Amino acid sequence: MASLNFAHFLTIAFSLYFITAAGAITDSGPVVKVAYYPLRALDNFPPSAIDTSLFTHMIYAFLVPNNVTFKFDISNSNASILSNFTTSFIARLPT
Repeated sequence: MASLNFAHFLTIAFSLYFITAAGAITDSGPVVKVAYYPLRALDNFPPSAIDTSLFTHMIYAFLVPNNVTFKFDISNSNASILSNFTTSFIARLPT
């Protein structure tokens, strides 16, 4: 379990490193700090545990497009996850 949490941490940390490093090459504006939150992290690292002060953007991966229509088919369980994620994240945004 601890190694799984560490794997999630490494995924987020490496994503942030590469995004930040790419942005540091040129000084073209404000820094964008992005975190990727995969569905597999939900049980071990809930959205409420994310320190929103560290990021300017969050990318969450809960949806998969339909391979025929290319639209997102949102199930009731995914709708609940999306709602909880968004509510948790927005509630802790700096004012």
